[in-house]
Amino acid sequence: INQLIANTRSLIYEMSPTILYQLGLSAALESIVEQMNTFAGTAFTFQDDGSAKPLDNNSSIFLYRAVYELLVNIVKHAKAQTAHVSFKKYKNHACISVQDDGTGFNATKRQAAKKAGAGYGLFSISERLEQLGGSIHIRSKTGHGVRVDLSVPLSATDKP
Repeated sequence: INQLIANTRSLIYEMSPTILYQLGLSAALESIVEQMNTFAGTAFTFQDDGSAKPLDNNSSIFLYRAVYELLVNIVKHAKAQTAHVSFKKYKNHACISVQDDGTGFNATKRQAAKKAGAGYGLFSISERLEQLGGSIHIRSKTGHGVRVDLSVPLSATDKP
């Protein structure tokens, strides 16, 4: 029972950490990158452009969860030596890039697998981004790593 309680608390923290609400998305992203460095064989880095990126809670929570899932996928599947997360503002969007130097995958085969029901994680990220008015762009080639770019509109208070 104690292990179940500990696992549940850990899962709750991973899905929506206190730091996200107290210090914002940038600090939360930096925190998960640091956590990944403590147990993964991949060297993770994080960079923020320092600009204000006002996001509503739904977008912040979703982006946190999406980046977490992408980082876990790197650890599980990519066999990467290095991975980098960047968070920047571009026009009226918050943009996050997650890039690794791992095994990559064939985009054509990925499309076929998606039709067969595989690759649900990236598909669900794409679907949710559309609901938020955002987008995802995936670049990969077998043997040359993966780059995933996520973009969501900034909150109305910061739009021109």
